[in-house]
Amino acid sequence: MRAKYRLTQGVRALTAFRHTPDVQMAARFLGVPQLTLFRSLPRMEQIHALNVLRDALTQPLPDDSRAVDDLAVAALLHDCGKARYPVQVWQKTLPVLVKKAAPRLYAALAERDPHNPLYRGFAVKAHHPQWGAQMAAEAGVSKRAEWLIAHHQDAPDQWATHPHAVLLRALQTADEAN
Repeated sequence: MRAKYRLTQGVRALTAFRHTPDVQMAARFLGVPQLTLFRSLPRMEQIHALNVLRDALTQPLPDDSRAVDDLAVAALLHDCGKARYPVQVWQKTLPVLVKKAAPRLYAALAERDPHNPLYRGFAVKAHHPQWGAQMAAEAGVSKRAEWLIAHHQDAPDQWATHPHAVLLRALQTADEAN
């Protein structure tokens, strides 16, 4: 199942030039600095974020429009940390394979210098949630959206009793589906 998902992602990345991100939709939820951050993402990441947004908004959500707006912002910016060190498709795929086959090796490689193309994908996969949360905070997102971005790759049961657990689960479900 995971291999099929990664293969689909690779095909989407290779054909992303054929699709135009719906920036108008993103602009409905993002302020100017946040939209600039969104636009700094590669086209494929923008399309992915918009798909995550659409799916996240179909999940069971609280009756709190501010919470839903924060989820929308987090959906659009959850991978913005990847803009810090752009990666090629092979640099995305290799860490996934190594993490599955040799988790300790993955952890060691993720701490290497992301300026080195051989290690960049590992560092980005491991650290983009924290980088993204920091970048999004600098762009003026709410504390809740910042928290969702920072934790979007965490094990969901780790935060099962957290006040934002429902939003995190919606974000993660949508992210996994896209």
